This record gives sequence, structure tokens and C-alpha cells, in this order.
Amino acid sequence: MLAAKGGDRRAYEVKVTKKKSLYLYEGDLRGLVEFCQSFGFQAYVAVRWKGKKNPWTFKQIDEAKPMKIAREG
Repeated sequence: MLAAKGGDRRAYEVKVTKKKSLYLYEGDLRGLVEFCQSFGFQAYVAVRWKGKKNPWTFKQIDEAKPMKIAREG
């Protein structure tokens, strides 16, 4: 998903899970990071936690490297 307002340009990779954490690997993020570098966007991962009170987590991505995103609360 792409979003832009003024000079703020963002590209989001959206994931959905019921689990308490989400693991992302270099290959999962490489395309997003390369796209953003080519077109001047900032890369983000947006995680939707199914069935949770605070259903979204947003994580800014600077490089394609393995990471774990944990649900808050």
C-alpha cells in the first residue's frame, strides 16, 4: 500500500496474524526496501493482530534484515 501527503511518502507491507509475534526474513523485506529506495518512499511494515484490542502495529524499516515484531499488550 502506498500513502503520500506533502513530502511524507510511505510504502507499507501489510501482514495479518493471530499469533503473538511475527517473524520477517530478509527475503520478505528486500522488495519493499528496494522499491522505496528507488522511488523515495519510507518503508513500513503494518501488522494487523486479529481479535485484539489494539489491532495494529507499525514498524519503520530501514534495511532488509531479519526481525521479530511482537504484539503489545
